[in-house]
Amino acid sequence: MRYVRSLLIPALLVLGTLLGGCTSLNVHHLSPRMVRSQTPSQLTLKFWTLDYSCVRDGNRFEITGTALPRTNRFPAWSAWMSEMILTAYVCDPQGRVIVRKAFRQESGPFPPTHGMPFRFTLNTPKHVSEPAITFGYRMVILAEAPSAGSKNPLHATNAQVFFASQEALRQ
Repeated sequence: MRYVRSLLIPALLVLGTLLGGCTSLNVHHLSPRMVRSQTPSQLTLKFWTLDYSCVRDGNRFEITGTALPRTNRFPAWSAWMSEMILTAYVCDPQGRVIVRKAFRQESGPFPPTHGMPFRFTLNTPKHVSEPAITFGYRMVILAEAPSAGSKNPLHATNAQVFFASQEALRQ
């Protein structure tokens, strides 16, 4: 029995590594746009519209822009952005993610007065002949700013919480 157990654990680790190596992230559902260097572009997601431009220099991508909330899609009581993580993805024409980078916005009043400015620098490990760019997000919106002593506003009694996410999918 001890012999079987000593073989089973390494076998499971090898199998897990092999299966894990077969998965990849895909952003095809997020409508990637082909890179058009220094050309203003816009991407409309379910809750955010992103105005951005990209400068490409070989395997380096500099993406700057502003994320604007589509306020008509949020609950009327939305007042505080507790969490907002915006992710930029560089992918191949099939939507397979080559590189990604996340930007965490500080919590604050919602909607942000001038949108949410962002800047990403992404370096691909290899040359991509036809790269595309897209974005994803994960956010938590509250009805009010948490009190100063609040450790976790999501656990407050009668807390109104709105969560939304559009991110890469694992294939």
